[in-house]
Amino acid sequence: MFDLNPGFEMSVYILWGMGALGLVLKLMANIHMKRMIKASGNMATTKRRALRIMRLKYINGKSLGINTGSSASFVDKNVRSMRYLGFPLYVWRRTGLLLSLGIAGMVSGAFLYNDVSWRGSPEMVELIANGICVCAFLMIVENIFLINNKLEILKANIRDYLDNVPGCPKNTVDIITKPEPVLKDVQADNVIDATPHIKSVSEDDTESDEAVLNSFLKEFFS
Repeated sequence: MFDLNPGFEMSVYILWGMGALGLVLKLMANIHMKRMIKASGNMATTKRRALRIMRLKYINGKSLGINTGSSASFVDKNVRSMRYLGFPLYVWRRTGLLLSLGIAGMVSGAFLYNDVSWRGSPEMVELIANGICVCAFLMIVENIFLINNKLEILKANIRDYLDNVPGCPKNTVDIITKPEPVLKDVQADNVIDATPHIKSVSEDDTESDEAVLNSFLKEFFS
């Protein structure tokens, strides 16, 4: 056995602490996703605020003629905006990868920070070996708790509900515009009815004027 300095021991503890953190984060995300999937199984009565807002947004948009696209694009866009503990759900599916990148950066930084005499030493070899082991552990956890698959199940449940939403009521604009043709017909009827009346009045006036003129000429020349 070789002696390990306190700094090296602390580095190893940090590495495995990151591995434990990755496991805890995956467990938390897995529990949350299971609850979301269960809640999305009955979107009509769900108590999840994010799902209720999504349902109301879709129904109101359809009734007003705003949501003209497919339900798949609507669900994908809104699921991407969902958050858990301040982070989007799509980040939680990659926590193992993000922590593995952090470990790789930490080991690389230790390799570059220490002098040449440290490189190739048993401590360096053990640090790299621990880093590889922790990264492998995180990848195993990543493949045990498949958050990405649960996200797809969640989206499928929401799409299934939205595609079978009962028909939305007609827009009130349709009701307002219905009397318009009736008004036009009424106006047209009035114009048609008024035209003969105007013609008859004008003809009577001309006939009366001719009669007055004829009587005047008869009296003048008699």
